[in-house]
Amino acid sequence: RLAFLHQRNLRPELAEVTLRAALRHDPLDAVLLADLAEAAWVRQAPDEAFAWVERAIRLIPGFDRPWELLLQWSNVTTRPGDTSLRLRVVRKLVDDQRLDDALSRTRTALGDDPTHIDAHDLHAYILSRLGRYDEALAACAPPVFKQARPR
Repeated sequence: RLAFLHQRNLRPELAEVTLRAALRHDPLDAVLLADLAEAAWVRQAPDEAFAWVERAIRLIPGFDRPWELLLQWSNVTTRPGDTSLRLRVVRKLVDDQRLDDALSRTRTALGDDPTHIDAHDLHAYILSRLGRYDEALAACAPPVFKQARPR
């Protein structure tokens, strides 16, 4: 591919132009979207990179490459307010049987957004999959939601 050759020859701007031209001809090509995501990441445009990778995931949820990009990038940066996107990555880790990593990332998401109900639900689910049933049961009633009863 021409874009690959441009990247290899340290011409990322030409690679991106080539990818965008190819995308105009096939806007539903998830591989091109993932390539554009990587190009945007290299040029230090993380918001654009995340948008491209999310578009690729929405087109083909089972395509591993955009998920792997998200995993790599989430080790480098966090995006406050993107708990739902983070949880999609965690679900992919669960599907791949990478439960310890999934649990760690769920705890990070809960640290950033302690009232996210889906994050608590996923946290409890992962704990149960790990056989940590007492912790899973406790995770079903997180302290953040406990309120004092009116007298």
